[in-house]
Amino acid sequence: MAQIDKGEIKINKENISLKEVIESAAASMQLSVQQREGNIEIDWKGGDVQIYADANHILNVFINLLDNANKYSNEAPSITIQVYFESSKIAVAIKDKGIGMSKEVVKRVFETFFRATSGNIHDVKGFGLGLSYVKAIIDMHDGNIEVQSELGKGSTFIVRLPMIENISA
Repeated sequence: MAQIDKGEIKINKENISLKEVIESAAASMQLSVQQREGNIEIDWKGGDVQIYADANHILNVFINLLDNANKYSNEAPSITIQVYFESSKIAVAIKDKGIGMSKEVVKRVFETFFRATSGNIHDVKGFGLGLSYVKAIIDMHDGNIEVQSELGKGSTFIVRLPMIENISA
């Protein structure tokens, strides 16, 4: 985060397949989710697209979001990744049925070092850097991220990124 704040982070963009990134992120989290008797489902609405992105940072963004969906589920995690077209952008929605967040937490969740202080959230280890990193990386890729959440019902993080081209309809 210090490198991002100072503008020192290196972003090496190239044309990459979004499907490969999403499948790789899901595969890297699969064992952790399965150990909690959960599942990750990918729901593609349309074909694969090329995005102009840093493959490692974008992969880390989706792993971070999936890791949070896993960590903040009290029960067996049920995580859905929906990928769909939204005008000139591709949207990736990561939905969970976890503990959710209050409206106050939703407003601050992307702030550096922010961690919610209620409930059992501090049972989860972390420094409050993950979602601020996610937002910074998405911003560097001319995208945006939003969260919709309700306490006790789960959260949906929606990442929108510009597409280069639809490579399989």
